[in-house]
Amino acid sequence: MMVFLFACLGMVAVIALLFARPLFKTTEPLVSRGRRWLTWGLTIVAIAGVSASIYAVNTKWSWTTDNNMAQTGDSPDVNAMVARLEDQLKKNPTDVAGWMMLGRSYVTTQRYALATNAYQQAYDLSQGQNVDATVGLAEALALTDQSSLRGRAALLLEQALKQQPNHPKALWYGGLAALQNENLPLARERFAALLALNPPQQIRTLLERQVQDLDQQLGTTPVATSNGKAMAVTDQNGRKLIVNVKLSDALKQQLKEPLALFILARNPQQGGPPLAVERHQSTELPLRVELTAADAMLPTRTINDVAAVEVVARLSRSGAPLQQSGDYVGMADYSFTQQGNQGTVNIEINRQVP
Repeated sequence: MMVFLFACLGMVAVIALLFARPLFKTTEPLVSRGRRWLTWGLTIVAIAGVSASIYAVNTKWSWTTDNNMAQTGDSPDVNAMVARLEDQLKKNPTDVAGWMMLGRSYVTTQRYALATNAYQQAYDLSQGQNVDATVGLAEALALTDQSSLRGRAALLLEQALKQQPNHPKALWYGGLAALQNENLPLARERFAALLALNPPQQIRTLLERQVQDLDQQLGTTPVATSNGKAMAVTDQNGRKLIVNVKLSDALKQQLKEPLALFILARNPQQGGPPLAVERHQSTELPLRVELTAADAMLPTRTINDVAAVEVVARLSRSGAPLQQSGDYVGMADYSFTQQGNQGTVNIEINRQVP
C-alpha cells in the first residue's frame, strides 16, 4: 500500500510541478506566501482526486464489503459502485472498513461533505483508534473548508501523527496545516519527514524544492538532495537575463484592476514547463527582473540548458499560470550563443490573446 501511495503521489507531483509552481514565484510577504502554499497543496489534492477517479473506474477490486460483487474485466460506473456500497452499509452500519471506503469514494467524486459524514462514522466506530479514518476525516474537512486546518482538522492530524508519526498523508496535510497556522518550521519538519520515507524521484524532487524554499524563508541550512549535495539557491556562474517589462499606452487605458503578471523564459523548440518563471502584479509595472537557473520549475530544466529562449511577459485575467484567451502578452527572443550568457531583454505588453 505504501508503494502504491507513493506512486500516486509521484504522478500527482509531476503534474503539480508543471502547473502549480508559478504560483510561488512571487515577492509577496512571508505569510501571504504561506497561504499560497496552502492553495497549491489543496490544488494538488484536487488533481489527485481526478487521478483517483481514473483508478477507481479501471480497478478490478471489489467495492463491496462482502465480496458479493463479481470481479470482472469490465469497468463499472463509479456512481453505481458508490450506490451499492451505500446499500451495503445500510445493512451493516458498523462496518468501519466500509465507511472508510465510502469516504474515499466520496472524495474521489468530489462530494466532500458526504465524505466528512462517512469518515466521521468510521472515526466514531473505531473510537479514534483507526489512523486512516482519522486522517481521512481531516482530509475531508480540509477539502470542504480549508479554514478547518486551523481548527478541527489540525487537531485530528496531530492526533494521527502521535499514533503514527510516519503516516504519509498525515505528514502532508500536517504540513499544510502548519502553513495555514503560519508555523513554517513545523511545515518544513513535516515535508522533510516525507522525504525521509524515500519517495520516488518525482515526488522527492518536488519535496526537496519546497523544503529548500522554506529554508530560504527561514534562513536555515538548505536540504540535502538525493545525490547528497545541497541545492544551490543561486547560480553565480550561470546565465542571467535582465528583463525590462512595460505596458503599452493603449493597454494602460483598458486595465481597471490589478492582474497577476507572469514573466517566464521557455524553450522555443520544445514544449513543457518554463525554464524560468517569476510572478508579480500589474501594479509593479514598469518592472525589471532577473531570470536565472534559480527561477527554474525543474532543477533539470533551466536556462543554462538551451541555446536560445523566448521570453514572455503575460498579464493573466484569471490569475491562472497557464495562458488563456483574454490575457495580455508581450514577447522577445534571446540567443545565448549569439548574444552571450548574460544580457537584457525589453518587452512591451501590447496585445491580447485571442
